[in-house]
Amino acid sequence: SPMAGRTRSELEGLIGVFVNTLVLRARFAPGMTFRQLLRQVREAQVGATDHQDLPFEQLVEALQPVRDMSRSPLFQVMFVLQNAPRGPVALQALKLQPLELETRTAKFDLLMQVAETDEGLRGYLEYDTALFLPPTVERMVEHLRVLLEGALARPDEQVVRLPLLTVEERKRLLETWNETKPEPLPWVGMHSAFEAQAKKTPESVAVVYEGRALTYGQLDAQSTRLARHLVKQGVRPEGRVGLYVERSEGMVVGLLAILKTGASYVPLDPSFPPERLAYMRDDSGMAVLVTQQSLRGGLESAATKVVSLDGDAEEYGREETSGLGVEVAAESVAYVIYTSGTTGRPKGVQVPHGPVARFLSAMKEEPGLKAEDVLVAVTTLSFDIAVLELLLPLSVGGRVVVAPRETAVDGKKLGALLEASGATVLQATPSTWRLLLEAGWKGAGVKALTGGEALPRELAKALRERCGAVWNVYGPTETTVWSTAHEVEEGEGPVSIGRPIAGTRVYVLDGALQPVPEGV
Repeated sequence: SPMAGRTRSELEGLIGVFVNTLVLRARFAPGMTFRQLLRQVREAQVGATDHQDLPFEQLVEALQPVRDMSRSPLFQVMFVLQNAPRGPVALQALKLQPLELETRTAKFDLLMQVAETDEGLRGYLEYDTALFLPPTVERMVEHLRVLLEGALARPDEQVVRLPLLTVEERKRLLETWNETKPEPLPWVGMHSAFEAQAKKTPESVAVVYEGRALTYGQLDAQSTRLARHLVKQGVRPEGRVGLYVERSEGMVVGLLAILKTGASYVPLDPSFPPERLAYMRDDSGMAVLVTQQSLRGGLESAATKVVSLDGDAEEYGREETSGLGVEVAAESVAYVIYTSGTTGRPKGVQVPHGPVARFLSAMKEEPGLKAEDVLVAVTTLSFDIAVLELLLPLSVGGRVVVAPRETAVDGKKLGALLEASGATVLQATPSTWRLLLEAGWKGAGVKALTGGEALPRELAKALRERCGAVWNVYGPTETTVWSTAHEVEEGEGPVSIGRPIAGTRVYVLDGALQPVPEGV
């Protein structure tokens, strides 16, 4: 609600402060043009001057606003236009001239005073330093100048589409802050880095589940055999294959096998409600379902062929281990993740190979993962952050320890697994991190990645005390797992979601999809 102070013309010959505070309301609609807004403000101003003599104190008394020590009642922003004649004043032997005083106090959140002078309009901003920093206010002045110039040039443009940023600011926001030049990738398939690693270190342990281990060579051979079997069942590049399995080393075999065929996997968590799973099966149009004997019958349908990881092991175990020769394109779909739809029905997000390969390459550098790392995977395949947990270690020669479902939701069991496995990295939601801390987990220098929910500052502090490093990561499924990353340091207030990772650009836009200024 803007404020206005007006000087009555009949008082202009007198000396004194004859100013009354006038409360004005501007009703702003998103589609409004500048000319329409100007007309509306003028009508509000003219209408309000009919009652300008009503003392502001009486208005406050009549309205009885709820008092709040953090803000001024009725309005927070005041605008003053000094439009009275400002020529020299002489009183007998006295000569009067204006003197600027620095009050060093702000009476309102923001006050803008403009005066008419021979050189044009001149003014200043007075602001509450508890709310605004000097650079912020300096930017606001520039934004007002740019906005007014734009409004004069295009008065019939929608206000939300008028420029606000200076040329330098726009360049900084859209280009300078988005300079993330990634290195060229030698591959485009999200599983290709694993295949290259399997050739380099076939004897290294790749996946561990409850004491059972697969080396890189074994994992590559088993997934290739299963892939050949899937092709015989009709799986083709660009097709969709359901992956309906409990957490185990076989889950990783099934995932890699589907990718090797050039098809995309559709994760189906057995803990999900049967109706949701059936909807995902039918909506995705999968031709084949990869499952296991203990889950047989749960999701089978006439339109879907079923391959059992354990039941058909003898049959596909006779397949060759040489490569299938399937080359995936960067734009071909790697997986379909069903997110909660705004209409109430889940929506399938199709994520291509190229962006996932780029994501894995970026995360390998920062937050960083090496061949010596051991990552405990706790996330359901139906949440896309499982992609990092399973494939990032396998891309660099590291080790994946798959946590059973009951362990992933039990703080004491998970803490014991982290200790027993020699874990160096754990990615989890803040909810899971809380489970660990409440169970008395000591941390032991683990690199912590936290995402999927907002990271409260107090939780970040507790993790920093126990972990070697804490990274807050953020990103929607549609832009491939994580899009920004931030190493959490000491501080107060909200924890940043960070800067864009390599190969990613981030823009902060308003409701009209226009870039907003720094700090907004």
